[in-house]
Amino acid sequence: MKDILHRKPFLQGMIGTPSVELDRHPLGDNVLWEVTHVVLFGHGGPGITGTPPLCGFQADDVALAAFFIILALDEWSDGLMKPITLNLDLLNDDLILRDLGLKLSAIKAKHEDEWVQLSTDIFFFNHRALPSQNTTDLTRGAMDILGIS
Repeated sequence: MKDILHRKPFLQGMIGTPSVELDRHPLGDNVLWEVTHVVLFGHGGPGITGTPPLCGFQADDVALAAFFIILALDEWSDGLMKPITLNLDLLNDDLILRDLGLKLSAIKAKHEDEWVQLSTDIFFFNHRALPSQNTTDLTRGAMDILGIS
C-alpha cells in the first residue's frame, strides 16, 4: 500500500509525468474514474439522457475523488486497517485537497482535450450498481436488459 500511496497510479499522466507522456497514456486510471464517478453520481450513475460536460468536470471534483483514494490507501498503509478518527490533522488534509485541486486545475487548463477525455471516461465508467434489497423484480429486469445488474 505504501508503494501505491507513493506512486499514485490513479493520477497517472497528471502529476509528476512529463507532458509528452499524455500522448501515450490517458489521464487517471480505472480507480480514479470509478471513485470520481461515484462522487459525482452516487451508485446509480448519471441519468440515462445525461451527457458529460463539454469542458469536462470541475478539477475540484476529481481532486476530491483522488483525496478519498489517498485517505483509503493511508488507512491501509501498514497492512492493517487504521480507521479515520476525528483526530485527523484537518489542516493538513485541507492543504492536500487544495494542492490536488490547484494541480488538477492547471492540468485541465493546459491539456483541455485530455481533460475532456478524462471526464468522458469518468462519465461513461461502467459502474455496476448493486440492486438494493428493495429493488422490484421489474426494476431488476430492466437493469438486466440495460446490462447494469
